[in-house]
Amino acid sequence: MSDPTNRSDPLDPDLDRDVDLVPGDPPVPITVWRTPAATPGGMSERLAARLLAAYSRRGDAVHDATGDAGFARAVTAGGRRPLAGAGRGGDPAGLAALVLTGWPLPDRGIDPVITLGALRRRLRPGGVLVAVVANPTPGAGPVEAGPLVHAAAHARLSYLQHIVAVTAATDGDQITPTTAGDVGSRQPRRDGGRHLRVHTDLLVFTPRAGDRHA
Repeated sequence: MSDPTNRSDPLDPDLDRDVDLVPGDPPVPITVWRTPAATPGGMSERLAARLLAAYSRRGDAVHDATGDAGFARAVTAGGRRPLAGAGRGGDPAGLAALVLTGWPLPDRGIDPVITLGALRRRLRPGGVLVAVVANPTPGAGPVEAGPLVHAAAHARLSYLQHIVAVTAATDGDQITPTTAGDVGSRQPRRDGGRHLRVHTDLLVFTPRAGDRHA
């Protein structure tokens, strides 16, 4: 019998109904991380270090498809190994525990399913791919994550977790108001006003059960 006080399994039907989930089959748990050091682009060394701690261990290989300098520094500081070479084949030591990518993907005329499939093949069994959902154009509107989930499914990646990384400063459970001059990450509203983007979405995927890097 499940323990209703154990909130570590958000898919347990006996848990409180206020657990945040992304609807689906199965539903995907939403986790909130308070990371006020994050940058407008969606990544910081603090956030990178937390990702590395959550999804890898010292000595593990990781692959960064974004080329983010902050992530590279966190990889070195955390004792992880940047994945070199193709990262494919039968040797798990040559595959990554964690692959980082951005969304939307760079527009190189390549189907996102093909790109995500290639990144999946860099993962070792049990590894995860983390996509940072952020608009590459400063001041532009939010990015829809639905196309990412759709493309990942066709690339044989299972949607594992949705992380909401709060990029604004926080005081306990409250978001600290910004100053009037802090408009670098403000987004236009339809009524002509502006609102502040205070979080970055990180979507976590893992290869489907039984996948053999085909």
